[in-house]
Amino acid sequence: MTEATRQRAFERYFRGELAASAPGSGLGLSLSLVKLTAELLGGAAALANAPEGSLAASITLPASEASD
Repeated sequence: MTEATRQRAFERYFRGELAASAPGSGLGLSLSLVKLTAELLGGAAALANAPEGSLAASITLPASEASD
């Protein structure tokens, strides 16, 4: 994934070049919903290029204290 595509991946309705040309490939909402949910919970979502051309996705959420 190019840097430009990775930066836009969490935008609503954004679909990368391959997804945009594939029939039935979705609306481009999934990653924006993941990011929104993570942020509402006090966390973050990120994408990074990984070795051998793969993509690493991560979601970071704050730990909560156990209730008694």
